[in-house]
Amino acid sequence: MGEKKSIFIVEDERVVLLDIQHTLLGIGYVVAGVASSGEEVLPAIEKVHPDLVLLDIVLEGKMSGIDVAEQIQQSYEIPVVFLTSYSDEATLKQAKQTGAYGYIIKPFEERELFAAIEIAFYKFNVDRILRESKRKIELLHVTARKLARMQEAEDVYQEAVNAAEAILGFTTCNLQILEDGQFVVKSSSTRSSYGEGMTPQSAEVLQAYNENEFKIISDDVHSRIFLPIAGYGVFNAQTAKAHFCDDDKRMLDLLFGHVSESLQRITLQSNLKAQAIHDPLTGLYNRYFLYQTLENQKRLSVRYGRAIAFVMIDVNGLKEVNDKLGHLMGDQLLKDVSEVLVGACRNTDIVVRSGGDEFLIILPETGEELAVIVNRIQEKEKEWNEKHVSGHYRMSFALGYSWWTPDGNESLDDSISRADEQMYRNKRSMKQEMRSDE
Repeated sequence: MGEKKSIFIVEDERVVLLDIQHTLLGIGYVVAGVASSGEEVLPAIEKVHPDLVLLDIVLEGKMSGIDVAEQIQQSYEIPVVFLTSYSDEATLKQAKQTGAYGYIIKPFEERELFAAIEIAFYKFNVDRILRESKRKIELLHVTARKLARMQEAEDVYQEAVNAAEAILGFTTCNLQILEDGQFVVKSSSTRSSYGEGMTPQSAEVLQAYNENEFKIISDDVHSRIFLPIAGYGVFNAQTAKAHFCDDDKRMLDLLFGHVSESLQRITLQSNLKAQAIHDPLTGLYNRYFLYQTLENQKRLSVRYGRAIAFVMIDVNGLKEVNDKLGHLMGDQLLKDVSEVLVGACRNTDIVVRSGGDEFLIILPETGEELAVIVNRIQEKEKEWNEKHVSGHYRMSFALGYSWWTPDGNESLDDSISRADEQMYRNKRSMKQEMRSDE
C-alpha cells in the first residue's frame, strides 16, 4: 500500500471502537485518533488531519453522524465511510446526500472493512483528479478569454506565466522571446532566478526552439520543461518530477496554443496598423497618419502651452529623373530624400510623405528654433550630394516652414498653408535661378 494511511474512528460503542481499531492496525493502517461523539470530531480532525474518517451514523449527543459528515465535507477534503447497524432506505439516502465515499453495515468482516476503505480511497483520488482537472480547465478558459482581448504582446507574456503558475503550479518558470538572435526573458514566475530583460544562455532552450519540439529533461530531483512557441520563443519551467504528467503536458500545449494564437493576432494587427499609417515606398508616415497625429499634437500643444513647427519639402527634378532614368530611379531618389530628412531630424520629430514628391515634418514643442533643423536639413542635403557626386542625379528640394502657437489667432491649417506657400515661393525662386544660370 506504500505509505500507511491514517484513519480517524468515530464510534460511541467502546467494544466496537476497540475492535475496529485493532482490525485497522492489523491490516496496515494507522489510527490517527478516536471520538465517541460528534462534538469531538472537528477539533480532533483539525489537529491530526487523517486521510479518512470511519463514522458511525448513530452517535451519542446532539450531533448525528450525518451532521458530522456534512461539517467534514464543508471544511476538509477528507473521505468519509459510514458505519451503521441500520440498512433501511431512509438511512442510506441520508448517507448518500452527504457525499460519503462508503457505507458498511455492522457487524462486518475484516475483508469487508478493508475493501470499503480501499474503494473509498480510490474513489476519493479519482474525484480529486477530476476536481483538479476541472479547476485547470476552468482557469484555462478564463485565461483564453483574457488572451483573446489583449492588444499588447507584453501583456500576453505576463499572462502566460501567471496562468502557468495558477493552472499547473509552476513557481519556477519564465518565458524567453527571441530578439536579434538572443533569447530575452519577457516574464518570469515568483521564484524564478531570471528576471525580465535578462538573457540567459541555454543550449536546451535553443535546441527546443530550433527543433520546435516539447522537451522534458528529468532526473531524480526535478523535471525541466522546454516548450517552444513557434516563431516567438520558449517557455521554460522547472518542477518536481512527481508533479508533472501527461495531463500537465496536454494542458501546457493548450495554454501555449492560445498564447501563440494571441501573439500571432497581435503581430498581424500591428503589421496591418503599420501598413495603414506608413508609406510603402519610403517607410515614412503617410497622409492617413498625418490627419490622426495633427489633432493629437494640437491637444498636447494646448495642454502644455508649447508651439508646433512645420517644415514643408518639395523634391526638385523628380519628373525629370522619372522621364530620363525611369521610375525605379525616381523611387530611389524619394528613398534617399527620406533618409536625409530622418537623419536631420530629432527623435521626437515626425516625418510624413504627404504626397508624390512632397514631405511634411512636424516638430513638437518647437517655435523659432526650428531654423536649426532647417539648416541641418540643408547641410545633410549638401553632404549627400558631395558624397554622391558621381551618381545618376543630384538631390535638391525646396523648403518652407512655419510654427503655430496655441495662444495665437491662426489655425493649425493656416500655419501649415503658410509653410506650403513659402515652399512654393522657394521652388519658383530656385527655378528662376536655374534659368538665369542657363
